[in-house]
Amino acid sequence: MPAAVIIRRQPRWKRTTAWFAVLVMAVALAVILYLSRSRLPSTIFAANEASIAVLPLVNLSDTNEEFLSDGLTDELINSLRQVPGLQVVPRTSAFRFKAKTFDLREIDQKLHVRAVLVGTVRKFENQLMVAVQLNNAENGYHLWSGSYERDSANIGAIAPEIASAVTNVLGAGLLRGGSQNVRRVLVSRNSGAHENYLRGLFFRNRYNIDSLNKAIEYFKQAIAEDPSFAEAYAGLADCYAMARPVASTPPLDVVSKIKAAASKAIELDGTLGEPHIDLAVSAEYEYDWAAAEREFKKGLELSPDDVVGHLWYAWYLALVGRRDEVLTQRTIAARLDPVSPSAVESLGDYYAAVGRFDAAVEQFRSALALEPNFGPAHEDLGEAYLAQGKCGNAIEELRLANEAMPGPRRLGDLGYGYAVCGHTAEAQRILRDFLNVPQRRPVPAFAIAQVYMGLGDKDRAFLWLEKAIDERDLGMGLNWDVWFRSLRSDPRFSGLLHRMKLA
Repeated sequence: MPAAVIIRRQPRWKRTTAWFAVLVMAVALAVILYLSRSRLPSTIFAANEASIAVLPLVNLSDTNEEFLSDGLTDELINSLRQVPGLQVVPRTSAFRFKAKTFDLREIDQKLHVRAVLVGTVRKFENQLMVAVQLNNAENGYHLWSGSYERDSANIGAIAPEIASAVTNVLGAGLLRGGSQNVRRVLVSRNSGAHENYLRGLFFRNRYNIDSLNKAIEYFKQAIAEDPSFAEAYAGLADCYAMARPVASTPPLDVVSKIKAAASKAIELDGTLGEPHIDLAVSAEYEYDWAAAEREFKKGLELSPDDVVGHLWYAWYLALVGRRDEVLTQRTIAARLDPVSPSAVESLGDYYAAVGRFDAAVEQFRSALALEPNFGPAHEDLGEAYLAQGKCGNAIEELRLANEAMPGPRRLGDLGYGYAVCGHTAEAQRILRDFLNVPQRRPVPAFAIAQVYMGLGDKDRAFLWLEKAIDERDLGMGLNWDVWFRSLRSDPRFSGLLHRMKLA
């Protein structure tokens, strides 16, 4: 069995400290994996059962170092994703188990994997110690464990080394070429650059305005310290692509930034799929649908298990009116990421768009069972209730969405709901607030159009939809959203499609 204990000679006091840290981490692992067993089964996995979940590494340092444990978990997931034949549970589902007591059989039932990797991270002075343990999720057997000590300058080597060891344990027979398929090159990076990159990942994955801005700054710092850091450019491109849905940033403000960061990432590492997805998003903002299609396909060819990529591609397909393919992509995302609220909610969005509101409500409720404060599910559940004429339930869900994700877009949804349900005064109040916002902090035109649509004022609704098209606001799906049912018979609607190059 491959051992992966790599310890350098150090003064006695440092060795004592290091082994004490290993002992602490070993105890923590024992607590986490109370169902694990010590003897190794004669057969580990068959070739068609090559699947693994990397659960969030436990931070044993102070809370300010949590970005290290989360970031290393991300890097482990990404390193293992490079191995052909190995199915790796995406981050979203894996992080559902963060800071929770779990049973390995529960992991097997919910994530449908055969192996589970867990571990701990501890930082002391300039040393980082990572201890990991691999277990069979189906029967609880302990398969392998290893500990790694590195100084901060070599932090980037840890994830690929662990991934290679895990690949060897699972067996070269189930993976073409065995551990050689972990294609990430061990690059010696400036320690500050790598830590800033991990901080960027940590804040990017929180999906709110303040964290997104912090992530952008950390990725920029990583690039400044190491201009050859392809993954940092890719992370920066991701942040700019997320700026519209997360921070209501005007798309035209970020198109050139997405292109620059994503193109540089691809130039430095042509094997990365995620920057192609970001380039596809920037092409959508320019209504260049053919270019978007090419980039989506290239990105998913390089990263076929990129759940976010499949969801972005599904929205592209919704925009261009290819509804059957939308379901295919969202089903793939839900299969890859089985306990992700986003993937579950996206299926509900499809059912709502095709008029299957009961099925949609069921999906939205399932997403909320996974994450009770998940704003998009409250938002879409409110819209589904509106379509069913359940105004009381609809308004409550739209209010909850606005509380979970405050901003003009959710207020626009709520204003539409108020108007449709006959609460005209409340809808007019939201509209007045929108129209009186200072120019330096403009409200997205589509949010204003929504309220006018709810009030039945088609002339002003079309006026603001024209402005939304000028703003490249892809948050509105002319070929998709239920908002537009009352407008599609109007001759002016085909003009909107023509302006977006969709007709």
